[in-house]
Amino acid sequence: MAIRLEVRGLEKTYGKIRALRIESLEIESKIIAIIGPNGSGKTTFLTIAAGLSYPSKGHLEINGLIPYKEREKALKEISFLFEKPKLPLPVKVRDVVGLVRELGDSDGVEQFINVMNMGMLMDRNLYDLSMGEAQLVGLLTALYMKSSVVILDEPFAHLDVRRGGILAGILKDREACIYTTHSPWDAESLADYIIVLDDGEIRWSGSRSELYKGNIIEVYIEPGNGLQYIKSEDSGIRLLTCHGYICLVQVEDFDSLERLYKRGDINGFKKAGVRKIYANALGND
Repeated sequence: MAIRLEVRGLEKTYGKIRALRIESLEIESKIIAIIGPNGSGKTTFLTIAAGLSYPSKGHLEINGLIPYKEREKALKEISFLFEKPKLPLPVKVRDVVGLVRELGDSDGVEQFINVMNMGMLMDRNLYDLSMGEAQLVGLLTALYMKSSVVILDEPFAHLDVRRGGILAGILKDREACIYTTHSPWDAESLADYIIVLDDGEIRWSGSRSELYKGNIIEVYIEPGNGLQYIKSEDSGIRLLTCHGYICLVQVEDFDSLERLYKRGDINGFKKAGVRKIYANALGND
């Protein structure tokens, strides 16, 4: 099932602070990732999309539903999880799981408990869980309440690599998901459509295939001396920007990078995605 997301003139302000301003956006996609730095407006956008807050101006619609105006319907059609799910409640995990079993997808709940190895959490209180453990409980609740759309704020936060990989597979099968992330990898490896937010505005949006168009490449180097090989005049490489061990470069072909890699001068390279947007490199495509 695809998500139809429509936004027109959307703004959210807190006093004199403008947290979000999106002029126009129309998407039909299965998995949508919203990526951006802290304070970019990601969570603000999700709270409006989940129906938890009203915009100051404008309009947002998901699958024909205006969630902040049709709250009762939104609660049936949209499930959500926001970051920092730890709750100081004397409620046992098994009680939460039992409620989701009763109201949602009981088979899915059992599978999630097994693959995420949550059995040892059943007799623990919510207030006694670590952030990662609380994240698992929150994900279970959001994913298996039989909603049409699931909205997740930083779903991979606090999860180890193994569980993060399992979650990615679940979301791919689940479809109809909007999620935020700080990680280019979490966005590019999973989402069909990516929105890059910065300072409350859309800096770029498009499909994953559109993201990789152009000849801008991520190059992985040894911090320090690795940069000299890219900067050398005969390398055939134009350096755009460098952040520690990751540099963004522009090349006419891959031969020059292949030579550097085979000599051991660089550690590897790949097509640049979200990083090239952060580096203001789109104009070089």
